[in-house]
Amino acid sequence: LTVSKGKEIIVPDLITMSVEDITKWIVENNLRITFESRYDESVKLGGIIEVSKKKGDIIEEETYILVVSSKGQLKMGSFSNISDFKDWANKYEINYKEVYEYNNNITKGSIISFSLKENEVINNNESITVTLSLGKPVSIKNFIGKTKSEAQNLCKSLGIVCKFVTGTYTTYNKDVVYAQSKNANTQVTLGSSITLTLSLGVPKTMKL
Repeated sequence: LTVSKGKEIIVPDLITMSVEDITKWIVENNLRITFESRYDESVKLGGIIEVSKKKGDIIEEETYILVVSSKGQLKMGSFSNISDFKDWANKYEINYKEVYEYNNNITKGSIISFSLKENEVINNNESITVTLSLGKPVSIKNFIGKTKSEAQNLCKSLGIVCKFVTGTYTTYNKDVVYAQSKNANTQVTLGSSITLTLSLGVPKTMKL
């Protein structure tokens, strides 16, 4: 017993047709259609970006055809904070990366710049770079040889956090810094922490 699957249908060049004409052809040939849409830099609003069947394909009735239409060009928006930008980028599935740099005038975590200007067209699969501020840089000082009290005052004046640990016996007096976790002249952000190691003092020589 041979069961007919219906007439064979030759697919026309759907990508050159309008959504209305594609829909009409689908209905006339008893086919099924699924529509999707996305932004595209080169295909105008309402144009066809791609279809799941190419010209000349032979299909049967009830076949599903996916048609992706264009929502037009997606352009760069204006954003005052990184949270709004991320929400927008995630909504439109836009790739982005964050880079950081020190800035004397822009507060930590705020936007310095984007790789695209406002209203600039976003190309397909383009990644947007957003530059964020690390805030005003702080230059680490040399703490070696300073007492714990002197080190605390210096950290406070720099706007960084001092963490103290006790080390071993050294040539420095007790509670004098002999090691630091960040080298002098290293740049850090306000509020960063540094670990300072205090001496147990100068070891005493025992007489026999």
